[in-house]
Amino acid sequence: MGTCAYTLTTICNPDPTLPAFSVEVTKKEKENSKVSSISSITIHVDNVTITAVQSENGMVRVNNHRSHLPISLSHGKLRIHQKGKSMLIQSNFKLKVLYNWDDHIVIKLPAALSRKVCGMCGNNNGNPQDDTLSPDGKQVWDIVEFGQSWKVTSESSRCQDTCDGDCGRCRWDQAVTYKAETWCGKLSQHSGPFRSCHDTISPNIYVKNCIYDLCANEGHRDVLCHAFETYADDCQEEGINVSDWRTTVGCPLTCPPNSTYSTCGLAFLPSCNIPAVSSSCAAVTTCVDTCVCHEGLVLDANTCIPPSECGCVFRGLFYGLGEEFWGDLTCTQRCVCDAEQRQAVCRDSGCGTEEECRVEEGIQDCYPRSFVVCTAVGATHYETFDGKRFIFQGTCVYLLVLVQNGHRSDNLMLSIAMVTVKVYNKTISISREHPGKIMIDEQLINLPYHYSERKIVVYRHGQDAVVVTDFGLVVTYDWYSHVTTMVPSGFTNALCGLCGNYNGAASDDMMMRNNHEEGICPVIALYATACQAAGVSIGRWRTDNFCYIPCPSNSSYELCSHTCQHTCGIDSATCQGWCREGCTCQDGFMLSGDECVPMSHCGCSYHGVYYKEGETFYPTKQEMCQCLFGGTVECQNTSRPDGGHGKVISDVIQSPLQLSSTCVATGDHTYVTFDGMAFNITGTCSYILTQTCTSDNVRSFMVTIQKEAWQKGKVSGIQVLSVEVYGVTLTLKQGKRADVMVDSISHHLPTILSEGQVQVYPHGTGVLLRTDFGLIVHYDLVQHVMVTVPQTYMGRLCGLCGNYNGQGNDEFQLSSGQLAPDATAFGSAWKTTDTPCNDTCPKDECPTCTEEKVAVLQKPNYCGLLTAPEGPFGSCHRIIDPVPYSQSCIHDLCMTGGDTHVLCQNPCKSLHCRPKERCRPRGAQSRCVPALVATCWAWGDPHFQTFDGLDFDFQGTCTYTMAESHGNDPGLVPFRVQAKNDIRGGIQSVSYVSLVKVDVYGQRISFHRNENGRVRVNGEVTLLPVLLADGKVRVHPSGLRVALETDFGLQVSYDWNWHLQINLSSSYYRHVRSLCGNFNLKPLDDIPEAGDNITAIVTWAKNWKSADFEVDDPICWDYCDGVCPVCDEKKKELYGGYHYCGIIKKSFQGPFRACHNVMKPHDFYRNCLSDLCLSNGARSILCQVLETYAVTCQKHGAMVHDWRTPSGCPLSCPENSHYESCGNACPATCSNWDSTATCDQPCVETCACNTGHVLSGGQCVPVSRCGCTRDGRYYHPGEEFWGDDTCHSRCRCDMELGMVVCEDSGCEPGEVCAVVKGVRRCVANRHSICVATGDPHYTTFDGRRYDFMGTCVYLLAGLCSTDPTLIPFAVTVENNHRGSHLVSFTKVVTMEVYNMTLSLSQEHPQKVKVNGVLLDLPFTHNHQLQVSLRGVHGFITTEMGVTVTFDWYSYARVIIPNTYAGAVCGLCGNANGDPHDDFVTCDGHHADNETHLGDSWKVSDVPGCSAGCSEGCQVCSDAQKRAYHGDKHCGLLGKKRGPFAACHDIIEPGPYLDDCLFDACLYEGHQDTVCPAIATYVAACQSQGVAVRPWRTAAFCSPVCPLNQHYELCGPPCPPTCQGECGCVLEGRYYPRGEQFYPAPPCTERCICSENGRLECHPTPGCSSNEECTVQDGVLGCHPRTCKQCQVLGAGVYSTFDGHLGNFGGSCTLLLLELERGEPEEELEPITVALEQEDTEVQRVTVTAHGVTVVMDRGQQWEVMVDGERHLLPLWLREGAVGVAQVGSHRLLQVQGGPKILYDGNAYMVLTLPPASHRPRGLCGNFNGDPHDDDPDEEALGSAPTNCTRLVPSPSCSPAQARRCAVLADPEGPFAGCHGVVLPRTYLLTCERQVCGGDGDPCPGFQGYAAACQAAGGALREWREATGCSLTCPPKTHYQLCARTCEHTCAGVSAPSPCSERCFEGCQCAEGLLFDGARCVLPGTCGCLHQGRYFQFLQCIPVS
Repeated sequence: MGTCAYTLTTICNPDPTLPAFSVEVTKKEKENSKVSSISSITIHVDNVTITAVQSENGMVRVNNHRSHLPISLSHGKLRIHQKGKSMLIQSNFKLKVLYNWDDHIVIKLPAALSRKVCGMCGNNNGNPQDDTLSPDGKQVWDIVEFGQSWKVTSESSRCQDTCDGDCGRCRWDQAVTYKAETWCGKLSQHSGPFRSCHDTISPNIYVKNCIYDLCANEGHRDVLCHAFETYADDCQEEGINVSDWRTTVGCPLTCPPNSTYSTCGLAFLPSCNIPAVSSSCAAVTTCVDTCVCHEGLVLDANTCIPPSECGCVFRGLFYGLGEEFWGDLTCTQRCVCDAEQRQAVCRDSGCGTEEECRVEEGIQDCYPRSFVVCTAVGATHYETFDGKRFIFQGTCVYLLVLVQNGHRSDNLMLSIAMVTVKVYNKTISISREHPGKIMIDEQLINLPYHYSERKIVVYRHGQDAVVVTDFGLVVTYDWYSHVTTMVPSGFTNALCGLCGNYNGAASDDMMMRNNHEEGICPVIALYATACQAAGVSIGRWRTDNFCYIPCPSNSSYELCSHTCQHTCGIDSATCQGWCREGCTCQDGFMLSGDECVPMSHCGCSYHGVYYKEGETFYPTKQEMCQCLFGGTVECQNTSRPDGGHGKVISDVIQSPLQLSSTCVATGDHTYVTFDGMAFNITGTCSYILTQTCTSDNVRSFMVTIQKEAWQKGKVSGIQVLSVEVYGVTLTLKQGKRADVMVDSISHHLPTILSEGQVQVYPHGTGVLLRTDFGLIVHYDLVQHVMVTVPQTYMGRLCGLCGNYNGQGNDEFQLSSGQLAPDATAFGSAWKTTDTPCNDTCPKDECPTCTEEKVAVLQKPNYCGLLTAPEGPFGSCHRIIDPVPYSQSCIHDLCMTGGDTHVLCQNPCKSLHCRPKERCRPRGAQSRCVPALVATCWAWGDPHFQTFDGLDFDFQGTCTYTMAESHGNDPGLVPFRVQAKNDIRGGIQSVSYVSLVKVDVYGQRISFHRNENGRVRVNGEVTLLPVLLADGKVRVHPSGLRVALETDFGLQVSYDWNWHLQINLSSSYYRHVRSLCGNFNLKPLDDIPEAGDNITAIVTWAKNWKSADFEVDDPICWDYCDGVCPVCDEKKKELYGGYHYCGIIKKSFQGPFRACHNVMKPHDFYRNCLSDLCLSNGARSILCQVLETYAVTCQKHGAMVHDWRTPSGCPLSCPENSHYESCGNACPATCSNWDSTATCDQPCVETCACNTGHVLSGGQCVPVSRCGCTRDGRYYHPGEEFWGDDTCHSRCRCDMELGMVVCEDSGCEPGEVCAVVKGVRRCVANRHSICVATGDPHYTTFDGRRYDFMGTCVYLLAGLCSTDPTLIPFAVTVENNHRGSHLVSFTKVVTMEVYNMTLSLSQEHPQKVKVNGVLLDLPFTHNHQLQVSLRGVHGFITTEMGVTVTFDWYSYARVIIPNTYAGAVCGLCGNANGDPHDDFVTCDGHHADNETHLGDSWKVSDVPGCSAGCSEGCQVCSDAQKRAYHGDKHCGLLGKKRGPFAACHDIIEPGPYLDDCLFDACLYEGHQDTVCPAIATYVAACQSQGVAVRPWRTAAFCSPVCPLNQHYELCGPPCPPTCQGECGCVLEGRYYPRGEQFYPAPPCTERCICSENGRLECHPTPGCSSNEECTVQDGVLGCHPRTCKQCQVLGAGVYSTFDGHLGNFGGSCTLLLLELERGEPEEELEPITVALEQEDTEVQRVTVTAHGVTVVMDRGQQWEVMVDGERHLLPLWLREGAVGVAQVGSHRLLQVQGGPKILYDGNAYMVLTLPPASHRPRGLCGNFNGDPHDDDPDEEALGSAPTNCTRLVPSPSCSPAQARRCAVLADPEGPFAGCHGVVLPRTYLLTCERQVCGGDGDPCPGFQGYAAACQAAGGALREWREATGCSLTCPPKTHYQLCARTCEHTCAGVSAPSPCSERCFEGCQCAEGLLFDGARCVLPGTCGCLHQGRYFQFLQCIPVS
């Protein structure tokens, strides 16, 4: 929007051989200050400066001198012509600049200047991404800064580089309005007038510019027409002839006098200066939309004149006849173009004394050194030019300029009634009677007014009318009392009148003075105006009560207004720069005459006069015109209503000058003479049309024609045309367009003879011959000849064309002077004697036309078209009488029996188009284009529609051919489109499109579901966009879809989900086949004999199954297997409502209402009902259906309103983008920034990149972060890839260089070059697998098997090589004991790779921990790795080929490619192919045994871990194992005819059988060890593709599936995703619906996963001071830095969270803790913990949490009461929210996210609590850090505890008693290791209370301190024997100081228990036994684990 001067392009290469040039543009502020337009362009080349100024049509300035066109400079190196309505500058180095003297510039550069230019037009290197370079070569992203960098500072004073305010931005409603086909959309309308150009120049950028300009100009019609004209001009410049668009869109072109508008006029019109026109220009045959001079006239300075009035050339410039100019650079030589001599005559001259020679506004001239002003104001005060002031009150007319004073009403004061200016023979009157208007020669007209190339301009400025002349006179008048006259200093001493003589002396200006000082307002206003003119800023002086100026509506008074710039019809270049006070129209309004109107209601400028909208006017006596909306003038022949003659306002409005005349020979026999007489001659001879018959002072010539011999039923055309002139004979022959015979020698056209005396060149479909004296002959090479002669030949000609004497009654005059009796005789007299011929048609064969025939042929669909007043030729009737042409037409049609081919020549006649193609002419050529485009689609489950419109449903899940070409038409490009369906959601009867393949031009392009932003080309994943086959195939993003387009009319689009659409041009009519039908426009035969017969559809569709389906689709079916689902009426009613599918059909205010007529909603509605029934109303399915309909509607150009809000389908857009319901279908991408400008697709719903961002793959990135393009493919910054098909060239997108850099490389040994998942890479040709399974049995990569029972953390496999090409990784395992310390099982598998840690743990089935955070599956990261669920296994798959699997129980695998062979280490060995060297420790030595091997690979400890069994490690004997060899246990594995027999030849079952027997024997056949062992073999078989038979039964290994799941032996490898209840994905992480979470540290944003996969995030305050944002228990959140403990210590003593020591006695229930529901982010449920005591003894602890109540009674172990029912431990409640376990002698209850309660069943209990947002109540205190306020009151306890009393202070103890407790604090005693973690003081006081005041037993106190010590991780030593506090253990158990009872349970064999990481003292089962409740049993007699609860053998299991 800048208004300065800028460099468009210039040479930026130092090469001295290159031509130096630059092209600059000067911008100016337009009438509407929101936008700027071009003021002028300047070209510097060859030391010549050429300037073309807006509106100076036909003129150019060369080195500050004006010149007419055409001219030739620098010896022909530089030529400037007028081409159509534009100026064309051509240099000898092929630079071309086109400028239309308005605001459209086109610059064309030769290929030689590629990369050698710079400027705002870029560097011409073929890459648009680096075009915004500043002069110093730096990339500039801000467009204003870019413009500033190219500003021409010397030409840029008082300008700005950007616009004010909103810069004319469009409101959305405006953009929608103007985009319609009645406005700018007409440009891109497929059936519109510009359609022929669409294939050559995309209209999209023109539409965009048009909308912008209309918004900025409030929809003014002139702006719309200008936009159309710009596109039409550019099309014609490319050789595309746009049809008569002006008539169609109502944009007539007003032509200068003596010219007429032509849709297809000559590009280079005949002009005066013929030698300046190059032969190449004369040869140009393309036609342009322009004004064409009447025959015989030539174009000169935008005016049509006779050649006799042409001017002369002086020093290369061309001047008009009589024009004066300076002949030098110092104004000392004055020249004139002399009319008689036809050359410039110069004389010495110079500037006046008050003038100087200088250049102003680009023109050298003598300019006044200064201007002076004479003023008249008020009643009446005068100030002369010389400064003399006087007062004069006469009321006559005085010579000021001419001023008439008038009386005011009181006769005291006078004002100025009228000002008249007489100049250039015009009288301009400005009268107080007509404010806002002026009189021109007594005709009242509106402002503004222009006369004669702006010699006079009158416009409004502030309150004044301003008259400006081109010689410097300026007169202003305010229609009231204030006149100023300003004249240049050149008029010194040349003036007289009331303003004085302008001689510099005021003394002789004279005048009388009076002393009236009234009329003060005009006087002050005069002074204010003078100040403003001098550039002084004045303050506001008028008020509402003083000198108030009333303003018209829609305007307001402004002290400094720029009225002129905001006036309709004014050129702002005319306006004075300074402001004046006056009324200014409001924003969006313009001054129209004397009122403010909306900008869109500006009127019309017609021949220099401005008319208001709706105004009727009479520019001539015979013409009435009306100014219509949009600035269009419509005129018709009429007479004035008052019968008067009207006034001719300007010279330009008069009858066309009869400066030439034309004779016509046309059709079979019609001739029209120069004087307009028409006659018929049926002869077929050779005739003289016209020749000179006198020889006085005119050039002689002769024109002859030879008619064809007559044939019946055929029009006799003109066979030969000859012209004799300048001593040569030029002959043109029928049909020979390329040649002319010159004196019997053939010359190719164009031909120029004698330096331009005669020119012959192609013209339209014919040939034009032109001479320099005005003779023009046009021949259409068939039957039509026109001869035009200038007026100078009047009375000097003879022949069939008559004597040209202005009289039509003597045309048959013979050479003898007598009149011929009839036309036949007249014709015979002018025969040449060359050949024998017939003077008339053969006797009895002359055609006659009956009246009936004539009546028919006179109709508008025949020849009547010529005479129809409203027809296409109506505007021509005034100039050329249509009657002779009409009669000739009727005659010719009669002869041919009505054959309308004679009406026109058909360029398509020789073109044989296919049945559904039509011919489209294109210049002289024509081509076949499709008549229609048909669409086939598949969407939903899936619903199909064929090209012919047949709808059907087909649920096959194989790959099928959708459309393929066939037949033997070699002109059709072969192609094939295939689609693969898959099932989703587990419903096997329903399938969806998941893969699309397109084969065309030898390429295979495939679209895969969910691969957004990418496609695969020949198997390789490629980012969008992609260009293939030399640009014949283009694949690009389009809204939310991918679109493939070919150059032959095939378009395929897919939404990466389920909607496939194929568009195909009708060139393929009857030449396709497949599921899309045969495209014969007959839908009923698309599926033979189908009807609604499903079987017939399936049978037919199976025929189109892809030939390679066995490879692509190992499991697929063609039909619905089982019972097909149906939709009941209730569901139909529900899903048919407006909240579901009904919104599709909703007509009243429905979002799709505008589409109903374009794309019928019924089928979409029906299919929507079907899909929602099958998915139970899943909102995600509904949204996809509605999106499909919306896309289809928009594709067909229908407006779609907001459908997402009412249907609950919001679209969340990725980073740096925003939602647009109607966005560009071709978004800007890194490899094609301008794709939006060239897009010809309808708008689409999309996530559009924000400003400054473009698409990189599927993401919006700043332009600066774009990657590289190579071979039509795009790559991300830094991306590495193989650049060839053999992996020999490794490439990288180098951001610093901005290009792809490649190096020679190759694959490693053992690798092959292949495409994997769409990416070409070096892949291993084999893999190695390491397995850890069972208890655990290890099989290394090289196949060595061993058992190792360690329970620490070990390196299973990891990279141990320094090879830089291998990506490091490490896989560790943590094992655990399950019931027996003899064996261990894999518990946790952890992989460290890509700087990430991923863990699969037995504790969290079907989840993964990523860097400690627990996540649901699936999980992806940067395409580098993926964690997914396959069957019962979790798979971590990585890009480098390493895969880790774990079944979350005990079966783990590591799979590596052989690229890692010999480069790995760990428990899995080195993978070098040799099993013998796998027993190697981490330091490289051979291991002694399994324990030594395993312990060497330990990487960390876990509490209680060990290297395995070290003593008493007896294992089962073979005899013992034999018991488990039967079918009820492991024997099934090796059974010859068992379910696994098919696998025995593939995988030897022996090792698996051994492992199974080992585990089964140790656990006495427990099914939870046998079943996983067999499942391990099943998994190995299935991984090899072997189909095993069912092996699980209800009695043996019966599968237990979670709710809503069922068991399948061979289920899908990736489980079906959910539909209705789907969650959300954020940065590759999946969150279930309803889950709340912090997405990332520092926990300042909280997100919730809502329905439809929508994430809602909001800011949070962050963590409090005593919290930190960390991961705990797999959850990222605000976790307490420390937890606090409340303890019950025995003897009625307790300590609070804050450390207060209190006591209670008696028998009562004490509320220890009450915690209210937490904040949402804490997910904390209400919790209460209560204690019952008798006297001071604890009887029970009661915990209520998550809706269950758990009671732990005194004296009990291994059980609790849950809601009144006994439950054995361990126990999970509420899906793991509450867990209870026995740890040593204690029971541990854990609440997820809440407290932990440890109770020893006696006197000691500890409650550990993290800080919560709500303060707790209860005996344990308020957790505020202050112990002094913890003393309980009734409120704190909830209610007063009855029967409870406060205990007296501790009783005094004797030293002997105190010594019994002193062991607690003894630094050498057994508790010394505890002192560092738990201070003994409190426990010492409690012990003394028990000893001195209780029962005297210190043991409970010791036991409490021991428990606190172990819970805190202290080092407790054996203390019971030292203190005499023995512990009696039940049978089959023994005491252990550090017992892990929780890990040795029957329940633990089946699932992990809620154990503590700490060990506690207690009774442990003997080796080989497991806790079955409180008793110890053999594993074979263990009970069952059901839904987290353990039941003993034969115990009843309640079923709810």
